[in-house]
Amino acid sequence: MTWRGFSFLGLALLVAAFAASGVLFLPIPFTRDQGIYSYMAWCWLGEWWPYQYAFEHKGPWLYLTYAIFLKLSKGANWGPNLADLLARTATVILVFLFALRAFDARKALLASLFAAVPLLCVFSSCWWGGQAETFMMPLAAAAALSAFESAKASGKRAVLFAAVSGAALSQLLMFKPSAAWLVIGLAGFLAAYHKRRLRALAAFSLALAAGIGFWSIYFLGRGIGREFFEYVILFNWFHLQGGKLSAATFARAAGRNFAVVFGPGVILIAAGAWTALRKRTEPAVALALIWLAAALVEIFSQTRFFLYHMLVVIPPAAVVMAIGADAAGFRRARAWKWAAALAAITWVVISFRFYALTQTHYQTAGYLRGKISYAQYLARFQEPGKGLKKDFNAYADAVAANRVRQLTTPGDYVLVFGYEPLINYLAARRAPSRFHSDYPLSFPPKSALAARMQIKWRDIFLAELKARKPKLVILAHNDINALEPADSSDQARRFKDFWDWLNLNYRQGERIEDFEFWEQKN
Repeated sequence: MTWRGFSFLGLALLVAAFAASGVLFLPIPFTRDQGIYSYMAWCWLGEWWPYQYAFEHKGPWLYLTYAIFLKLSKGANWGPNLADLLARTATVILVFLFALRAFDARKALLASLFAAVPLLCVFSSCWWGGQAETFMMPLAAAAALSAFESAKASGKRAVLFAAVSGAALSQLLMFKPSAAWLVIGLAGFLAAYHKRRLRALAAFSLALAAGIGFWSIYFLGRGIGREFFEYVILFNWFHLQGGKLSAATFARAAGRNFAVVFGPGVILIAAGAWTALRKRTEPAVALALIWLAAALVEIFSQTRFFLYHMLVVIPPAAVVMAIGADAAGFRRARAWKWAAALAAITWVVISFRFYALTQTHYQTAGYLRGKISYAQYLARFQEPGKGLKKDFNAYADAVAANRVRQLTTPGDYVLVFGYEPLINYLAARRAPSRFHSDYPLSFPPKSALAARMQIKWRDIFLAELKARKPKLVILAHNDINALEPADSSDQARRFKDFWDWLNLNYRQGERIEDFEFWEQKN
């Protein structure tokens, strides 16, 4: 069998592995982040438009993706989980195609394997699944592949591929604005390596502008262009300014995340980058480096270094690792070949061990076979902590949502003052305000503009509470996380106007785990 045939067989086996993993991945319940996205999507499906009736700082494609797949699954969590699985699988395929077109069949097989290992073993997880970065990966790979095809082609095909690259990037930005680094990188690649650079850049730029313009016209047409700008652009800036990690903490987080995702594979990344720098005049090699550099700048510029931020690095890193695994260019090629093989094998073994431990903890197989109940299954999904001091507990959210359904009717509004709109989603009860989470109302402002905007948002919040008085108010305790240093119940007390309104109209009732229910006085 030729390398080409062998590489396609390997790709088919990788795709089959992802499909098989869906048995254990699709039933996984939503955690906090997926709960936010699902609530936003549910609002959109009910014609409560994002940014108009629901505040969020990510782009519309994330919530639209959730809406499409929640519609498919009739609200069940397997819908967005399927979207996640398809995005990871598509990324592996696109990485393979990129490396096949840019290099050769051997590197294509290696690159697809190096992408598949962390995407399957590390990110088949409740905490890091269904994130914006998950759905950005295949779009980024498609944009990079199209840019390369444009540089390689001539005539109308070159212009067409440049336009496709720009169009893909325009929608990538509508997941997260941080994708702008890849826009800059691919524009620079076309400018440096395209034979007809002016024509290619014109097509690239026009398609990029058209894609962004589509969404701008949509939101302006709905009369919420200002809100879109404030929430997705301004608030993201405030978000970056606050809660930055110290240099030491950031370095530890970076080291930990690279170790979790790539393990000994970082040796191959370093070797691939060194080799690529020596051959940077070759368009394919240069594009791999540019793509990796843009992804690294994207994650480092977000300052907090959550593990799911690493997703955008995986596709270009896989290509660079494939370059590094090739012995060509090394003085002791045979020795490097064995060292690279040992690093790759060790990484694969460690990664599959990680996957096995994750699935052992989740007990999805036991749940599907009826060995544990759904309540016992949900109880597996909680963040570590002592006693009640856990930032998230899927079982507690489900119990609280069930209690909300008992105490309210479908037309009632329920305010959850915390970072838990998952309760609103599970209970199918809308929040009375666009501020379904308290973070925009309670983040520490780091500038005069941020302080003014927060005062404005607090005024809107209070006005919406008066216009749509909630049947229940739920205060969250012990929800301290990387974004919020104080729990939401403490933040509610510091928000004097809200606290006075709450005590005037509501009385404290029962408490379920970390959720304190307040009921109307009359």
